[in-house]
Amino acid sequence: MLKRLFWNPEWNEALFVLSCAERIEENPTQHSIHEINKRILSDISQMPPPQTAQSMQFRLVFIHENDTGQSQDILFISQKIPLNDAPLK
Repeated sequence: MLKRLFWNPEWNEALFVLSCAERIEENPTQHSIHEINKRILSDISQMPPPQTAQSMQFRLVFIHENDTGQSQDILFISQKIPLNDAPLK
């Protein structure tokens, strides 16, 4: 149990991405945007062919409850990145 508290790479990765998203929402930095792009591009590169998309972009959507039900706010939309030129590092 103690080992899992400190060594859980998947959970640590999820927390890091969440932290990047929160930083982008508060004050977008190139570092945070790059880190999220890098992880998305890594996931895309592991998908089986064919890949028909020419570019990728992400958006941060925050979902919350209000009096009328669920509401969504788009707080950030990244620039498009061509997939053939995208650096993974």
